[in-house]
Amino acid sequence: MENTISHEELVTALSQSVGVTKARDILEDAADSTGIPIKDNYTTAEINRVCDAIKRDNDGYMEIIADEFKIQTRAKKRSHALFENIPDAAVVLAYDQQTPIVRAINSAFSTVFGYDEEQIRDESLNEFIVPDGHSDEAEDIDRQVVAGEQVEREVKRETEDGEVRDFLFRTVPMEKTTGELEAYSIYTDVTDRRQRTRELREHNKRLEEVTTVVTHDLRNPLSIAQSHLSFAMEDLDESLDGYEFLRDVEDAIERMERLSEDLLTLARHGKRVTETQSVDFSDVSQQAWADTDSSGGELVIETSGNIEADEGQLNTLLGHLFQNAITHAGPNVTVTVGTTTDGFYVHDDGPGIAAEKQNKVLEYGYTTETGGTGLGLSIVRSIVTAHGWDIKLTESDTGGVRFDITDVTVQ
Repeated sequence: MENTISHEELVTALSQSVGVTKARDILEDAADSTGIPIKDNYTTAEINRVCDAIKRDNDGYMEIIADEFKIQTRAKKRSHALFENIPDAAVVLAYDQQTPIVRAINSAFSTVFGYDEEQIRDESLNEFIVPDGHSDEAEDIDRQVVAGEQVEREVKRETEDGEVRDFLFRTVPMEKTTGELEAYSIYTDVTDRRQRTRELREHNKRLEEVTTVVTHDLRNPLSIAQSHLSFAMEDLDESLDGYEFLRDVEDAIERMERLSEDLLTLARHGKRVTETQSVDFSDVSQQAWADTDSSGGELVIETSGNIEADEGQLNTLLGHLFQNAITHAGPNVTVTVGTTTDGFYVHDDGPGIAAEKQNKVLEYGYTTETGGTGLGLSIVRSIVTAHGWDIKLTESDTGGVRFDITDVTVQ
């Protein structure tokens, strides 16, 4: 976008004092004295020379008007620099009736849409970037702009190579001193964000399907199997050959029930958290500890504050970390929790985890316990991810396991 001032803009400014005819005469004299020919547009440097000539050869209001126009020209130059450096695609439009005519584009517009200014200058913008089926929407926007309204909405627009992308469109109409209506429009590409939204919607749909399958198609047959097994074991003598196999079946059913519970929890907490509240970390920690089979163990709260979280999910997260400590360190474990400037931590005084295994324990299905589901820490990770937090596993000062959850809003 070349920074220029039109001849008619200068004539309009001068005519406010002496009329159009006299203004054109003054401009012609200034052009003769500077050697700058009369033309449609002038550069900033040419305008400054013309205005200096007008000041030199005239007095009174002409001097004031020439000075004011130089100031306006400098302001336009700064505006041009800002326009050119907008990171999103930007375009200056002039309206012929309700048709948006391109006056200038910035370099980001060329990058995003693929057109050079020479290709589309003085052409209808809609002819280049409005895809099939979206003409009515574009015309509605043009009507609003011509009516002097600011517009902001999501639209679909087409690039030179035929790709249709999603944009957040914003435009501000402005009337120039010549009476011509201009609009400054910005297109922010939100295609990737919209795609992530669609993927998240599909992900949540799949989670709902998992919940349905686990709830109806898995747990109901398990309940029936458990019931029939209980009746059979009650009627049989434990001394009979093969009775121990029924114990194995009972253990397998119990493991499947634990697995179904963990799957349900994973599905429920796998969705992105959209609503949080200020939660007292100490209160939630104590409640999660009370909900865990922690007799013989000890919970130590070193520091506490309020954090932004979904309280129910935070309770579940802490509960699984506490249960993990009890499972691996034994019932007499001491678990220590606290808040930091950007999160919270949980660590125990157990045997810890070998360094080469620390990156694996948060993986889906990983377990070192016979009969374990391997989903407990996967649930922890899913809750962390759903909040937009981060989690890191290290060794505690006492040699046990330490979990640090960061990127948390702590008050």
